[in-house]
Amino acid sequence: MSTLEDLKWVRENNIELVKKYDKKWVAIKDKNIIEVAKSLNELKEKMKKRKEEEYIFEYINSTLFPSWDRG
Repeated sequence: MSTLEDLKWVRENNIELVKKYDKKWVAIKDKNIIEVAKSLNELKEKMKKRKEEEYIFEYINSTLFPSWDRG
């Protein structure tokens, strides 16, 4: 699965992700949250230990994406 598909998944599932991970950094691979942390540095350290090769980092928060406001 591509990271582009993971980014799309985050956008499509933002409301549910905010409910569970608001104000947290997450690592995502194949449309799954594989790690969670309070800071980006903490998440990077966790991911070094996992030795994953392809994933994305995303900060989850309740702020809507600007494009969502335009209807």
